[in-house]
Amino acid sequence: MSPSAPSASPGTAVAVIRAGEMIHQECTGFADLEWRQPVAPDTVFALASVTKPFTALTVRGLIDLDTTIGAYLPNYPAAGRDVTVRQLLTHTSGIPEFLEVPGFHARSYLPQTPGEILAAFADLPLDFAPGSRFSYSNTGYWLLGQIVEAVTGGSFAEAVAEQVLRPAGMIDTRVLADDAVIPRRARGYSESGGATRMPSVTVAGAAGGMVSTLEDLIRFDRFLLREDDRAAWMPVTLSSGRTEGYGLGWSVGAYRGVEFAGHTGSIDGFVSHYLRFPGEQLGFIVLGNREGLDVHALTRRLVETHLSRPEPVVPVPGPVPAELVGTYRDQDSAVTISADGTATFGRKPHHLRPLDEATYVSADDPDIRLRAHGNAVTVEFPFGSFTGYRGLRSFTTNE
Repeated sequence: MSPSAPSASPGTAVAVIRAGEMIHQECTGFADLEWRQPVAPDTVFALASVTKPFTALTVRGLIDLDTTIGAYLPNYPAAGRDVTVRQLLTHTSGIPEFLEVPGFHARSYLPQTPGEILAAFADLPLDFAPGSRFSYSNTGYWLLGQIVEAVTGGSFAEAVAEQVLRPAGMIDTRVLADDAVIPRRARGYSESGGATRMPSVTVAGAAGGMVSTLEDLIRFDRFLLREDDRAAWMPVTLSSGRTEGYGLGWSVGAYRGVEFAGHTGSIDGFVSHYLRFPGEQLGFIVLGNREGLDVHALTRRLVETHLSRPEPVVPVPGPVPAELVGTYRDQDSAVTISADGTATFGRKPHHLRPLDEATYVSADDPDIRLRAHGNAVTVEFPFGSFTGYRGLRSFTTNE
């Protein structure tokens, strides 16, 4: 199951857990190329956005989800004061993505005060009416960290430790302090092989600022097995009545008819994926310290080995309606549908086959589906999805 790579290369740590017991584990490559430190089960990796499930669990243990931002942060700007905590958790707030604000990403490597970060987006209008759309938002999760600190009077790091890490028995997982010296910590690498620099935790924080190990994430899987938190895995329902593939801190959906909940992460030299099939009591963990590692593909190979389900049947070819042709964008993804029935996303063309008047399957990968609804299209791929909107401006993201 290891990705093919030369021996002196950044590494990966993977595990498969069934009913709380580790049934497969493999570590390859190096945590630090300079010191030839090999990846091990206790190597500390940046989690990036796999932080978000931890944030959601912390928030749900402390805060009323249907209370507004303004109730917890009285000085929050008027445009977003009525956004609820639940809308922050489900990426349906409409609050702009701070990583897209010109100049902000370059500053994200330096420590900043909450006031300085808030000023980057405080005067911007909402991107859409809260609850009407799904748009992945690091800003929203950063704000959740601020709300936790306002409620507890302490740090977000201490709150997540009290609510999740200590109950789960996780000993090497934490919110990473900028000046922290951590034993067994992996160094992140770019695709070209150079060492990368991590953003300041003051920016990443509750959105992507945690680190962990393979061993600790196995403990986390056991903790979730005990909790059986099905409410978190329900897909969010928009004001239109349509659902999106995200719950309370989790990407959710079904793979070949089996429900899953998980999250991926990517941040300056690190990638991560944690995936669960709750009904099967089956969990998958993939951690890497090299940009460009396809964690979805690696996870999928593991899933196909340990979860036996037949491949979907591809229907016969059919036409694509002319009104469906166009480009649909979200914050950091896009799909272009051509008149010849080809949908291109992720730099790869997919030949569409109709399942019904609004649902199409890829003839090239039957686990990929496309759902059309009004001026939007949802692309569902193994263990994730995105919804693009026609006419939305093109974004440049640096996460």
